[in-house]
Amino acid sequence: MAVNAILPSQVLADGASDGDLLTVQADGSVAFETPAGGGGISTLNTLTGATQTFATATTGTDFAITSSGTTHTFAIPDASETARGLVTTGTQTFAGAKTFTSSVTVDRVIFGANNELQDRTTIGRGFTVRGFGSNISLLGSFTVVPFYTNQHLNIGHPNCKWVFGTQSQTDADTNRLVAQTVDGVHLRNTSPTSATELSVYNTFTSATSYERLDIGWDTNVATINTTAGSAGGTKRGLQICSAATDELGFFGATPVDQPATVADPSGGGTVDTEARAAIEAVIDRLQELGLIA
Repeated sequence: MAVNAILPSQVLADGASDGDLLTVQADGSVAFETPAGGGGISTLNTLTGATQTFATATTGTDFAITSSGTTHTFAIPDASETARGLVTTGTQTFAGAKTFTSSVTVDRVIFGANNELQDRTTIGRGFTVRGFGSNISLLGSFTVVPFYTNQHLNIGHPNCKWVFGTQSQTDADTNRLVAQTVDGVHLRNTSPTSATELSVYNTFTSATSYERLDIGWDTNVATINTTAGSAGGTKRGLQICSAATDELGFFGATPVDQPATVADPSGGGTVDTEARAAIEAVIDRLQELGLIA
């Protein structure tokens, strides 16, 4: 059995070189031999240096490997509008449509030049904002409209509410619903034969404790009434015009301000006490209603 050993330079025999092998031949003799070279890599991407290194870079518009001298450089640019590359932790702008089939979590979304959020599904799945106290904040002037002609915009839910404005608003603030066309604002039930009611609350503690003004319909008759809850609230009065100079008209008559009072009957040759009392009562009732001064 042959035994191979590598001797350090300090004990080299005459004629031997560092790295030679001391071999025991089959006949029992020993000899120093230079190991045969192995079949290793002779070139790497056209480079033939005995020692070669690797480096990285972020240049270019796509992944690339450049070999020069004895260095191989792997260039991976940061992804941008013009470069295909890495997603970093810094600010970046990407180009090209991207499709995600799973959930995407973001801290903030800023729309670009088109300012458009689209439902690109073929069945119109729509968009859902979920989470406790979720809000969509729209800053500045904005418009929410259906994308297609004659389509409708659904807002709200049967068990939810739609809130305008914020707290601590003044009369100069714009917590208003404004119609910008001659068609005005329309309230209509989705059922073509069902009436719609508009309620304006004075107080609201619960669904059974409140005070409100109701404008609606009762058996095809338009009504304006005040309402109180069954478990709380007071049925308040209803006032039309707040000053004597306000104008009011009925049955197509030109509106006028509050007419002057009517004097109680007096004088005359024949005094009908009962008739005079009745006339005075009518005058009193008209004054109570505010129809005359």
